[in-house]
Amino acid sequence: MSFFASEDLSLDPRFTELQEELRSVLFAGLSSLSPSRPCTPEKDADTQQTLSFSSATLTVPHARLIRYLQNWITECAPYLDKFDEDQHFQIQVPLMAQKSPALLYAMLAFSSRQMERRGLTHEGCDSLELYQESIRLLSPGLQAKDPNMLVTACILAVFELMSGGARNWKRHVEGCASLFEYFGVNGFSGGLPQAVFWCYARMELCGAIISDGAETTVLPLDEWVPPVPKSMASPDAAEKYVQNLFHQKSRSSPDTHANWAIYLCTKVCDLRFRRTQYLELGRADWHDNRPFSEQWQQLWNELQFWLNERSPEMRPIKIAEADHKQVFPTILFAHWAAISSNQVYHAACILMLEMCPPEQDLNSQCLALWHARQKPDTMSSPRPTISVLGSLNIDLVSYVPHHPLPGETITASHFNVFPGGKGANQAVACAKLSRTSALLDPSVDVVMIGAIGGDTYGEVLLDSLKSYGVETSPVIVNKNEETGSATGIAMIVVDEPSGQNRIILSPGANGSLRPTQFTTLPGPTPTLLIMQLEIPLETVLQALKTAKTLGIPVLLNPAPAQVLPSEVYEGLAHLVLNETEAALLSDLNEEDLEDISTVQKVADQFLARGVRNVVITLGGRGAYYANMTGSKGLIPALKVDVVDTTAAGDTFIGAYAVDAANAMVRPEEFDIKGAIKKSIQAASKTVSRKGAQVSIPWKDEMGSATL
Repeated sequence: MSFFASEDLSLDPRFTELQEELRSVLFAGLSSLSPSRPCTPEKDADTQQTLSFSSATLTVPHARLIRYLQNWITECAPYLDKFDEDQHFQIQVPLMAQKSPALLYAMLAFSSRQMERRGLTHEGCDSLELYQESIRLLSPGLQAKDPNMLVTACILAVFELMSGGARNWKRHVEGCASLFEYFGVNGFSGGLPQAVFWCYARMELCGAIISDGAETTVLPLDEWVPPVPKSMASPDAAEKYVQNLFHQKSRSSPDTHANWAIYLCTKVCDLRFRRTQYLELGRADWHDNRPFSEQWQQLWNELQFWLNERSPEMRPIKIAEADHKQVFPTILFAHWAAISSNQVYHAACILMLEMCPPEQDLNSQCLALWHARQKPDTMSSPRPTISVLGSLNIDLVSYVPHHPLPGETITASHFNVFPGGKGANQAVACAKLSRTSALLDPSVDVVMIGAIGGDTYGEVLLDSLKSYGVETSPVIVNKNEETGSATGIAMIVVDEPSGQNRIILSPGANGSLRPTQFTTLPGPTPTLLIMQLEIPLETVLQALKTAKTLGIPVLLNPAPAQVLPSEVYEGLAHLVLNETEAALLSDLNEEDLEDISTVQKVADQFLARGVRNVVITLGGRGAYYANMTGSKGLIPALKVDVVDTTAAGDTFIGAYAVDAANAMVRPEEFDIKGAIKKSIQAASKTVSRKGAQVSIPWKDEMGSATL
């Protein structure tokens, strides 16, 4: 039969015969081996040795072999090394091939086939002859328990995928899987074995996606990672262990973060397979007895955790929005691993959305389209968007010589009416601290989500927000006469000598916000969502759940303080609270936090619950911070004359949020220490003035601390 080198080699009977021969060699060799401890391929210590092309059976001319070797080094290996900064395939594998003929001919077969596919050679099918030679030499290496055979088998498997039909993927990887099991190699073995493993893993993922839920991986996923401690036998504990394993290693290794994406996407394919087997075909799932919806939600959360924890190297350096000539945005990355892993992440999300449980109540079609556009950051404009879901109140403020005692009536020195509410104050803080007083040069877009009454106070609040550049279209206006429809009121008493305040809230329309209104988030998709607890807790919990589902980081300010369920803390991006709130949520007395060592322990407890960044404000002592990267410390307060502390905490949060949101769209990592210093400076300006929103500084008042 006639055969062209660039065609599918699976059409050539000779290739099919050799493929079966390779399978026989691998499985026959493995069956004859006794169990052995894990081995590590080693490069040859004899630097004087050179590659030898001597073979009694090979007919390929020496000059072409040299050409194939050169092509391996300059073209093939760099592609295999795109997710390996140590370049094992380009540097170490050729050195190992000096003493491993089977490996050498596997490299040459791969390179020859790559050139044939590219139309760079017209010398027939050298690749098949080289493939055959590598197979012939593979068996003695297996008998000698040569760990280099692991590399050889993996390269031959890639050769087969490149040469034959992808739908026969299982036949290509079965032998490799057995070798990984025998040599005890996994995705954390280090060095060349680890690089080879993740090359293999990408083949497994390719096959699992092609199978469309009909197949799972040949090598079980629990063998992709080191053994999970017996104390973590439950699925939840095991998943947390593996997540922490990847997370810790990926902090210093973009390659590991990319491999983590491969692992998660493969988990998605495995979940699809198990859904087909156990939900649709009714078979018992001995692997995981949790409800499918719970497994789905956990895996979705893991994917969003991966996205949020990307290092600067894994984030885009430039996003050019699509115009009328383009369907997709142009996204530029500086690291090879970032390109692949972000694509894998979005592919995994699309697969997840295709099997989204009905109770998740997601608009799967729109979300799948968003992921298909491969847009790596949750923003709908070149600037990040901060959405604030919270209270809108009118502050009725009395200034007194001292706080009244029980039964005491005192006369205020003066009285003011200010727009306020923690939600509105924080939205205004984000807006003012991200733009000049002329509303120019904004670094973030700010959206307010909440409810007001159809009354004069409500109009005042909307007008105030708009005057600072806050988008108010998602704010609900309750115009009926029912109880709770009026705009919220906060009665504030300020002790003039100290500037300390006491507040009584009448929630009004704030209490009308219901969980059913937040199965999706109103307004544009935010880069960061801020919430407090001046609206119903069940509404906050639903919005938090929705944000987690959508992969949107949340900054929670748990004020006024109340006990929260444990799931609130899991995966929470930012927890910012004062010492009163920290004490209540830690079941301590506020006096206990006067000792900074106790503050440290409280912060560590929040981190242990799953919070990624914790900030505890300590009034005149400053603010203590800690995060999952190990960064921690106390930033002292600035000395200022305190006039009114009403919006100090909200200003702090606004400044912090602006810095955090901007960090998400920059290649730099979030500098929590720098953000807190800016927040303290902004709050110091606020407490030196009277009022709430009017006292918050603009960006051009911040000087060198510009946000």
